[in-house]
Amino acid sequence: MKRPWALVTLSLLLFAAGLAAALDRKALVPLLIVVSVPLVGLGGLGTLRATFRPSPLIVGAAVLILWAAISNLWGYSTHFFDLTRIVATIALGIFAAGTIAALPEEAARHLDRWIIAGSVFLVAFLFEELLSDAWISSLFHPGPKFQAVGGHYRHVFDVAGGGAVLLAPTCFAVAALIHLRTRSLFPPLIYVALALLASALMPMAAAPLAVVLGSGAFVAAYFFRRLTFGAIFTALAAYLLLAPMTSVMIAPVGNLPMPEISNSQFSEQDMASRQERLAIWRYVAEQIADAPVFGHGFDAARDYSDRNATLPGTNTTAIPVHPHNGVLQVWLELGGVGIFIVSGLLAAAWRATRVLWDRPLAAAVVASTLVAASIPILVSFSLWNTWWLATLGFSAMFATRAVKAASAPATT
Repeated sequence: MKRPWALVTLSLLLFAAGLAAALDRKALVPLLIVVSVPLVGLGGLGTLRATFRPSPLIVGAAVLILWAAISNLWGYSTHFFDLTRIVATIALGIFAAGTIAALPEEAARHLDRWIIAGSVFLVAFLFEELLSDAWISSLFHPGPKFQAVGGHYRHVFDVAGGGAVLLAPTCFAVAALIHLRTRSLFPPLIYVALALLASALMPMAAAPLAVVLGSGAFVAAYFFRRLTFGAIFTALAAYLLLAPMTSVMIAPVGNLPMPEISNSQFSEQDMASRQERLAIWRYVAEQIADAPVFGHGFDAARDYSDRNATLPGTNTTAIPVHPHNGVLQVWLELGGVGIFIVSGLLAAAWRATRVLWDRPLAAAVVASTLVAASIPILVSFSLWNTWWLATLGFSAMFATRAVKAASAPATT
């Protein structure tokens, strides 16, 4: 095989992805950059041209990026450098997924072992962190918590929680790879069950919710492919259009009970976080009404955060860096025009799933990965977090590999 160094290097990097996410989620960005080096060696420039050839999805993404750049003209401040970083991260993720999909089957099957091993190791590492009160994470991050507010979270959220975020959208592709190698249902079922348990024990509600809903999508898509994809994209499109209206009907934060928070009970922090999040969504919906067509400009949520505005009647920051809802973030920053472009992307993505309608396992992997990746976007993270975009990049790599493996003729 040509360039064995590239395959060995790529294998080790994919194995390390889970550990990198669990020790410092921001490490996924440089890891994605490094991954591109052996991928260039394996795929060459021909794969690069094939991956970015004009298609409805590529064209739609380019139009959305262009609109985001234009919206800087009337935003509160310009974010061209941030937009460049975001575009580069997305492009690297697309290139990596496309190159892995184009690998010869022999090389790709070699990668499968390392992807599975790395994912199993990630689950084991999360259990170790939960049982040891994040002993290893504390060694790497001995200083103050870099994300938590006050004393509500330990390192098990601040650091190891990034591993759960990567685990949720990748576990179904990994489970499919395990099934294809073992030709048995029990190993992948055990793996997904352990992934769900590890996610559920983490103080990050989006991760187990993503695994649960992704599992439902996996089963539904395996048996009812066309109906399941239709339901997924219809639901996403409906929420895309109705998000501001539904959010503005949420009761003001002053009418919501805010529990007392202890330093030990993650459930109490989760309750407070949910209550505050609903209030933030209502506040964002009200700001959307001020610029419903063109939006307030790319990354305006961060500009709102810098104003130190608070929710009415509270000391809670009105928009803490981002709205914790990707759809509302598009409405707020890019307006109805941005929503129209995203709607076109959804339509193009739905059309792209047609090739999966006669491939049950491949369809199940795509549907479950799509649903599991959508949950954190809708309830937790900013669309523009480069570490989150890198997480999606690795999820796309695993999913495209599983789809190709599921579509390949069975070997004996």
